[in-house]
Order: sequence, then structure tokens, then C-alpha cells
Amino acid sequence: MANYPSVTETANTSDITLTNGGNAGIGVTSISYPLHVQKVANSVTRVGVVNADSGSSAGTGVQLISYQGAAAMTKYGSGSAGKPKWLEIDSGTSAPLVLCTAATARVFVESGGDVGVGTNSPGAKLEVNGDLKVGGQQVVDSNGYIKPKVSSAASAPYCSIYVDSTSGKLCFKDNSGGSHDLY
Repeated sequence: MANYPSVTETANTSDITLTNGGNAGIGVTSISYPLHVQKVANSVTRVGVVNADSGSSAGTGVQLISYQGAAAMTKYGSGSAGKPKWLEIDSGTSAPLVLCTAATARVFVESGGDVGVGTNSPGAKLEVNGDLKVGGQQVVDSNGYIKPKVSSAASAPYCSIYVDSTSGKLCFKDNSGGSHDLY
């Protein structure tokens, strides 16, 4: 190829642009990345990877790799027959995996597998900095206090701790249905 950009035009609009440096642009002429895809429309822009084969080993995948001291990578695959879809995000080092929203770190997964929600240094397999709810019911507050469900003895499930709605006492319901005051 000559030292000139290659442009494919359809209806006087550039569809694909290749630069002298080997960068490619689709839908854009001012290319900022090795592969730059741009669409100017009030709709979703998608890049597709399609394998039209239906064989038992057929699948698709995208792998993004950065070699900055170690191979940090993000991989997604659609799987194949008998294999699930998967998403693998690997820091490539002992650095944690960090999930962010609104430019703020929310979840940390340490290299040893500990997970922190609201904390960047979990000290257990799961550490939550804040209130914890299960099934819509707050069970632990941000101070670590257990918040038992307020219930009547009749509606409390077996082997549960609850606050009796009549007496206000902390109670335990055993596996045979008997209720016992704890305080």
C-alpha cells in the first residue's frame, strides 16, 4: 500500500479510513485509536463478533490485553455447546479487581479472593461496609448490630431469632416450633 490513507466512500461519506500508521477508523476520519468505531446517532452503537457456525465447539470471544508489566486482560465469550457464557477480568498481577460507578470504587476483589463492598481492604471472604439486607429485610446495620425481624411467634420461621411484636422481647424459635425468650 502506498503512503496514503485509504478511504472507502459510499454516497460521498467515508465509511472506512486507514492511516499511514496502520490505524483504522469506521465511521470516523479523525482516528484516535488503533481501531476507532464511531456512530453519530441517537441510538446504541455496537461492535459485533459473530460465529455463524453451530458446531459443538463454536463460540465467540473478545479479548482486551494490556502488557504493562503483566498481561492484564478482559475476556468475554459466548461459550459453546455445554459451556456457559463467561466474562473474565484479570488484573494480571496481585492488584485487585475494582468495579466503579460514577467514577467511585464500589466493589474490590483482592487477589486472594476476598471481596469488599464499600471497602478497599476486605479482611474476610466478604466484608460489607454499610447496612446488609437479605430479601429486603435489614439484617445487619453499618455498626455490625444484628437486626432481627419483628414478628409474632406464630409467623416466625423455625430456628430464628426475632423480636416478639407483642412483648418486645428478643426470642428464639427452635426447630420444633417452641419459642424461648432470650432476654
